[in-house]
Amino acid sequence: MPLFDIIETSGRAYIKAWEERAYLLKLVLMPFLAKALFFAIVLIMGYEDNVFRQTLVMLPAYFLEGWMIAHIARLIVLGERWPVRLSGKTEQDILYLAARGRAIFAAILLYTLIKMGQNAVMAPIVKHEEEFAHIAEENEPSLMIFLLAFGMIAFMVWFFKFMFLHLAIAVDIPIRSYLQKLPGIQSSLYLLGAWLTCYIPFLLAGIIILKLVSVLLMNYSDFFLLVIFVVHFAVDLIAMCVVTICFSMALKHIFSQQNNSRG
Repeated sequence: MPLFDIIETSGRAYIKAWEERAYLLKLVLMPFLAKALFFAIVLIMGYEDNVFRQTLVMLPAYFLEGWMIAHIARLIVLGERWPVRLSGKTEQDILYLAARGRAIFAAILLYTLIKMGQNAVMAPIVKHEEEFAHIAEENEPSLMIFLLAFGMIAFMVWFFKFMFLHLAIAVDIPIRSYLQKLPGIQSSLYLLGAWLTCYIPFLLAGIIILKLVSVLLMNYSDFFLLVIFVVHFAVDLIAMCVVTICFSMALKHIFSQQNNSRG
């Protein structure tokens, strides 16, 4: 039995993102400004080629991205909006806010750790990119290298579902339940397919926009560089919203199936 319909869920995610565009804009604003500000600091400090220092500078932006993602997930799965509306019953509201705060804070921390892990993996690749390319040119790929590359790709695909554990935590789904409902590599393939369906259109749109901007601003190199970063951050955050909506819908569908089967 399929976990969820990739095309249908992705399509619904685009529709939901458009319907909630005003609310999403409110959530996206702070992460966008933070990414622009702290990346400007990265450029000023000259950390463009130092992934570790760049990660440390960008930590506040990662925290705000995690905050944004957690609130989007809670909107889709729990129907909760920020700022929350309280019932007026003091004891009940305190318990609710405490549980909500724990879930969101845990999701933010896990998302930040995942981003730091991604950067840590990419750091040696970026640092030794030219060396790897030189070795690949001088040596013909052997069967051992092919098998090793295939194994690494298979592991990365299997591991893909772990990159979104923060969504489960944000909506009060235990990690154990998340892994039980998304076992093996098949679940990662579903998530990867949904991610590609949601992210690729924005990637292509960003490339087209940058191509047009490069023609208009070819004589203004400094301003063009600024526009590149602004467009990249904006497109990336919008794509992140759609992906979060899509995956949250998928989680809601998967766990509602579980509840229905129990019923």
